Amino acid sequence: MNPGTKLVAIVGFAAILLYFLANSNILQRVSYDIYECSHRTEGKIKLWFKEQSVGQNFEFTLNGVSTRPQISDIQDGRVTFSAKNRAFILDTITQRLIQEETGSVVIYKCDLNEFRM
Repeated sequence: MNPGTKLVAIVGFAAILLYFLANSNILQRVSYDIYECSHRTEGKIKLWFKEQSVGQNFEFTLNGVSTRPQISDIQDGRVTFSAKNRAFILDTITQRLIQEETGSVVIYKCDLNEFRM
């Protein structure tokens, strides 16, 4: 094998290795899914998920006041939890947050911001 062919093979292998490392989660140290939800009359809600699994706590901010509720259930892309004496369902597929409180339902429109480092 001549030196030019060896160099091309080494550079190609390094490029493929770098591509797979960059597209995997091996080098990832921090990962957050941040949902910013708003409703015309109810205000803004921000949800910070480090991990979405049953029993995990996450940061919940309603109009500037933060708490750390626990995820009670996850089914079919719907994350269920309670905060501030209200039941919430975050639909991660349609990116809507549904608030249920004493017979009334409020639907928030959410934007997903993913933070990876």
